[in-house]
Amino acid sequence: MKAVLRADSSAKIGTGHLARDISLIEALQHKNWQVEVISRMLPGTALDLLKRTGAKLHILPHSDEMVSQDEPLLLHRDWLQTSWQKDSAQCEAILKSIKPDWVIVDHYALDMRWEKVIRPLTKGILVIDDLADRHHDCDLLVDHNYYFQMEHRYKDLVGSKCKTLLGPKFALIRTEFREQRLRMQNRSGRIERLLVFMGGIDLERNTEKCLRAIGQSELKDHQIDVIVGLKNPFRAEISECAKNLKNSRIHVQPPNLAPLMAEAHLAIGAPGSTTWERFTLGLPSVLMTVAKNQRQLAEDLERQGLIYYLGESQNVSTEQISTTLDGINRNPQECTNRGLRCATIADGQGPDRIINAMEQFTT
Repeated sequence: MKAVLRADSSAKIGTGHLARDISLIEALQHKNWQVEVISRMLPGTALDLLKRTGAKLHILPHSDEMVSQDEPLLLHRDWLQTSWQKDSAQCEAILKSIKPDWVIVDHYALDMRWEKVIRPLTKGILVIDDLADRHHDCDLLVDHNYYFQMEHRYKDLVGSKCKTLLGPKFALIRTEFREQRLRMQNRSGRIERLLVFMGGIDLERNTEKCLRAIGQSELKDHQIDVIVGLKNPFRAEISECAKNLKNSRIHVQPPNLAPLMAEAHLAIGAPGSTTWERFTLGLPSVLMTVAKNQRQLAEDLERQGLIYYLGESQNVSTEQISTTLDGINRNPQECTNRGLRCATIADGQGPDRIINAMEQFTT
């Protein structure tokens, strides 16, 4: 079986889309699928992450042309850095030579217009989404996030024959997290080790704010592991800030996050692809949203007592983070209980469930 993924990364887009896509790529390869990737060369792209998978890459050239103004206008249309018509034409030329069984699309700037062009070139189209803000012409749609009444999110956005795979049981979890879950030991209940990861790029410099907050909290002398993306433009500033915490360690683009998450007792981060990695390992989290589309997810998770949600990052102060950490430190059992509840929501088997649905559709 052959699959082609269409996805991008950039300073604006971030690396979260590629992170979740790589989970599916690796699972497909494990089942002996041939996987190729189409991605555009954009400022701050993270193509090195894709190269690690061994999948063949088709790199579309960077473009500075005006984005199409055709109706409907998509909220994230500028992420494409070209028109959907030109993008589909470029992809069409590549797909004709590959003849894939499946085209997988993970891009907020693409909708049913792009998909209709691609439709004759493949047996099935799989869309990965979490916005529910545009129409799709696809056979399977995956949204692995948690929302109240999530079964209704795509009711009027996909065709009647489209099968929707919704919720964390379809979370795109990489193999190392699934394996780490099997080796996990129960946490002691004490908060002795923190993990800070505010995304691969973190243009808002939330990592530094978190480190300053930890320095003002009761946890300042505990072990602090800080994850920094290779494309983060403030790596030097983060390292300087971390020097004020005597037990801090900086990890730049570690190839495997699973052991660090397994060793941590509490994470500070943002909703995104790492949310379900933390859930799979039962790691309780203090979260700030860094994008508008993350807000509903964070609020719903907080309402269920699964995370500690502070609000939108630009409105969260250093003092608020510090106060929250002190409150958690004084009630470790509640923190432990949240982690245990998280582990029941996502079990790490999402990629296999998605591939089973793909195979059933095309056989």
